[in-house]
Amino acid sequence: MANLSDLLPQGGGQNNTDFVADGNITSGKPVIFTAAGKAAQVATSTASGSLPLGSRVTVESSASSIMRLQCTADPHNTNRWLVSYYNDSGTAGIRFRFVIRSGTSLSVGNEINSGGVSGINNAYNHAIAFDPSTADKFVMLFMPGSNAPSAYGTAAVVGTISGSAGSESISWGTPNRFETANFDSSNGTHNRFQAIGTTGNYLAAWANDPSAVKMRVVTVSGTTVTAPGSTTIPYSTQPRGSSEFIFKVNPYDSSKALLFQNNNSNKNLYITDIALSGSTITATSSGNAVETSYTYENNYYNMNLVYLTSTKFVLAATRDTNVSVVGQGFQRIGNLSGGSFSYGSWVTHNVLTGDNALKYSFMQMLDNSTVTPDKWITIWTTNSSGGSYDKHPFGRIGSYSGDAVSFGTNTTMDSYAYQSIFVSKADDLDGHFLLLGDNGSSSAYVFLGKTGGTSSNLTSTNLLGIASGAISDTATGTINTWGSRNEAQSSLTIGSDYYVQDDGTITTSSDGQLIGKAITATQINIKDYTG
Repeated sequence: MANLSDLLPQGGGQNNTDFVADGNITSGKPVIFTAAGKAAQVATSTASGSLPLGSRVTVESSASSIMRLQCTADPHNTNRWLVSYYNDSGTAGIRFRFVIRSGTSLSVGNEINSGGVSGINNAYNHAIAFDPSTADKFVMLFMPGSNAPSAYGTAAVVGTISGSAGSESISWGTPNRFETANFDSSNGTHNRFQAIGTTGNYLAAWANDPSAVKMRVVTVSGTTVTAPGSTTIPYSTQPRGSSEFIFKVNPYDSSKALLFQNNNSNKNLYITDIALSGSTITATSSGNAVETSYTYENNYYNMNLVYLTSTKFVLAATRDTNVSVVGQGFQRIGNLSGGSFSYGSWVTHNVLTGDNALKYSFMQMLDNSTVTPDKWITIWTTNSSGGSYDKHPFGRIGSYSGDAVSFGTNTTMDSYAYQSIFVSKADDLDGHFLLLGDNGSSSAYVFLGKTGGTSSNLTSTNLLGIASGAISDTATGTINTWGSRNEAQSSLTIGSDYYVQDDGTITTSSDGQLIGKAITATQINIKDYTG
C-alpha cells in the first residue's frame, strides 16, 4: 500500500488492513498513517519553548515615521500573521504585510497601503480581528484620519484577502463610523477588538478623555458592518491617559468578558465582569479592586489579561515610579466564581532594576489560547534612559499551579533597541509567536519564538483508523480503516458521533476529527474515506 487512497472501501465491505506498528498500539485506540507507511497511535508529546527562534527579519526600512504597530495571528493558518503599522510617508496610512513561517524561517510579503482608500485613508489608531469562521477575512477597528470623508471617531471595516502568498491584496467593504467621539489619537489600540465566539459579533472598546472606557458590539455580515446596539460604559471611572485598559472575551464562554483598567485618579487597578448577549453589554460586577496598595504606571502597554480557564486568568501590570520596585512588572492569578473575585500573590516577571526596569517601556503578554492553556509568554522592553540593556526586549514563559505563578528563564530576546513592540501567538500546539518591533523612525522588524506546549502527531490528513487489537512495536497488526467497524470500545452512547482528539482519546466532542458513529456500546461504525 502506497497511500491512503488505497484504503477506499471496495463494494462497501469491511476494510481491515494490516500495518507494521511504529511504537506500541493499544487495542481500540486511533492511529495515524506515518511517512514511513506504518501505523502509530495518536498521542501528544511535550514541546519545549524557545526564546527567540530563528533570526530577526526586516519588515520595513524606508518609512518616514513608523508607529502604532499591530500583529495579528491568522486563526485559519497557524503559519501566517498580518502585521500592520502607521506610516506617514507618501500616501500616509496603515500599511499591511503578511509574514509566513516555515519551520524557523520567516518570509515577508509585499506592502499593502490603505492610505488611498476613501474612508480609511490616513487612518490613525487601529486594531484587527480575523473572522473566526471565514478564512481570508478580517475586521479592522480604527479612527478615521483627517482626510477621511467623516474624520475621527470610531469606525470598523471588513477587509478581504486575495492573491498568492507574498503578493496578497486586500479589498475593503464600506466603513461604518458608528461613534463620533474621538478615542485617544496619541496611543495605539492593543487587543481592543475581538470576535465574540463565532456569532459574527465583535466587541470593540475605546476611551476618549475625560470619559470612561466605552464598549460596543459590532456585527458583520458579508462585508457589511453594523453596530445595532448602543455604546455602553461598564465602569464609570476614567482610565489613566484615556488608554490604560485591556479587555478580553472569554475564549471558553463567549457570553462573558473582563475589563481590566487603571484608575486615573488614584493609579489603582480595577476589574469589571461583563455579560454579552447579542448586541447588549452588561456589567454584572463593576469596578472590583484588584490592587490599592501600590500605584501603577501610566502606559496601557504595561497592562494585560490572559484567560487560563473559563474562571481563571492572569493579570499583569507595572508598578509606578514612587515605590521601591521602580517600574517592575508584576503578575498574579485571578479567579471569578459566583460573581466574586479572588487572587493569588503578585510575582514579578522582571528581575532588573533601575535604568533596566520596565518604566515607560512596552510589555505584551500573549494569549495562551485554548490549545495550549497552561503556558503564556510575557515580552517587555527596558527603560529608554540608558543602562546595559537599553530598550532590549526580554521574554519569560509563565505557567501556574493553583493560584501560584512561576516563570522560566529571563531571556534577552534581541540585542537591538526597540521603541515599541507588539506580539501575537498562533493557535498551534507549539505556541509559536511573532514579535513585531520598530526603531521609532524608519524601520520595523519581526522574529519568532515559541512558548512550547503539548504537541500532537495527528494532522488534518493523516488519521488512518482504529486498532482492532493491541499491536507491539514493529509487529504487524490489523487496523480498522475507513468504511470498517471497530469492536474494541466501551461505554459508547448508541447513535452518537465520535471524534478523535489530539491526545488520542475518542469522545463526542466535535473539536476533534469525526471517526464514526456508535452502533452499540462497544462498536464504532467508521465513516467512509472522503479524502
